[in-house]
Amino acid sequence: MQFRLRSVKARREAVCRLPLICVLALSLCGCSRLPELTPPSGAPCTEATEFCLRPFPARPWRAVHTIHISGPFGHESSVVGVTVVDPASRSIRAVILSLEGVTLFDASSRAGEITVHRAVPPLDRKGFPEGLMHDVSLMFLVPRGTLTQTGRNDEGCLVCRWRDDPSGATDLIFARPDEWQILRYDNGHTLRRELEAAALPGEPLALRIRFSCRGVAGYSLDLGLLEAESLTEYEALFSP
Repeated sequence: MQFRLRSVKARREAVCRLPLICVLALSLCGCSRLPELTPPSGAPCTEATEFCLRPFPARPWRAVHTIHISGPFGHESSVVGVTVVDPASRSIRAVILSLEGVTLFDASSRAGEITVHRAVPPLDRKGFPEGLMHDVSLMFLVPRGTLTQTGRNDEGCLVCRWRDDPSGATDLIFARPDEWQILRYDNGHTLRRELEAAALPGEPLALRIRFSCRGVAGYSLDLGLLEAESLTEYEALFSP
C-alpha cells in the first residue's frame, strides 16, 4: 500500500470535500457502555476480518499532523505532531513540535519499552509518555488482544470487537467504509477513550481525527493530516 504525499493546500481542499454527515453519523453510533451486538448475516469470517483491518495500514509509515489540544479547565493549544509507526513490530516514534518548529517532546516505543529522547515541561511529567504512546497506539495500530466478535449495534453500524482481558475491550465501528469510530472500554465495560475518524475513499490514513479521553482530567485532540508517506522497515527504524 502506497501513500500519496499531501501538501497543506491539498489537505485543505480535501477537507472541504468531506461531508458534514460523516460527523453526525459517527456521533450516532457511540454509547458509554459496552453494547450487545447482533451477529452478521452471511459474511464469511475472512471477509469480516479483512474489513476490520481497513483503518490500519500494514506497512511502516510516517505522517505529519496539526494537533489542536483541548485540555481540562478550558486550556487550549496547537502543536505539530510527527508520527512514525511500524505495524509489524508495533513500534512507534512520536514527536511533538511547537508551531515554530521547536521539539517539545520526542519518544519511542519498541517491544513495550518506552524511551524518552526529549521532554520539556509540562510534557516531562510522570506518566505522560506512557499515556501518549497508549493513545497513539489506539489511533493507528490494530487493537491489542483477540478479534472476538463482529456484528451490528442498535444503530445498525458494523462493529468489530477486540478483547484483551483483563484490560478491557475495543470496538471499531463503521458508519461508512471510510468513516469509523474506535471506543475503548475498561474491564468494567465503561467507556474511557473514543475516536472519530474520516478518510478520503481509498486512503490508508484518516484525514481528520477527533480523539477524546474521558475522566476528571479529560482532554480531546483534533488531528488534521498534513502529509504522509510509506516507509521501509529500515527507514522506520531510524525515523523521523
